Amino acid sequence: HDLKELFKRLNKELQLQHKEAKKPFVVQKNEMLKAQKRERRGLKIKQQQRKLAEAKERQERFRKGLSRIWGFFTGSSKKTRLQNEREAKACANRDAQEKEALIQAHVRQRRNLQQRYKYLIAHQQKQARDLQAGFVLTQQGSKSTDDLTAEFSRKADTDTRQRSRKQDIKREPKL
Repeated sequence: HDLKELFKRLNKELQLQHKEAKKPFVVQKNEMLKAQKRERRGLKIKQQQRKLAEAKERQERFRKGLSRIWGFFTGSSKKTRLQNEREAKACANRDAQEKEALIQAHVRQRRNLQQRYKYLIAHQQKQARDLQAGFVLTQQGSKSTDDLTAEFSRKADTDTRQRSRKQDIKREPKL
């Protein structure tokens, strides 16, 4: 009876530790999504403004008044129109490449976070299996309840220190 209560208590503590360990990932994910959304919005605005400025610049290449009519006869208007079309297409391609590069960078960021989260989950699953294995050994008499409690506490302390060190490393400013 005491053994089952001990297992329940240790299992509950483990679940609470796991829940706490996941919190930074949720916060980081939400912050990352907000930042990525701001970056995409900023790129879109920048590209729209640049598109308008470039279109205005291309439009100003056309002559005004009577010289515009003369340009139709000499063919210079057609040359200007073709040049403007080529430039507009090149600008659209540049903007599409910029957008794609940003999307790929965001995908890499998300993938990196997801891989770290998967590692955490795998580690937590191993901890749960270890606790269950320790419980079985204790039931079989191979291990005492004191040994099980001490082992669980030692592993929990080690994991907490390791997580803390990793978070400290991530918080260091990049130079």
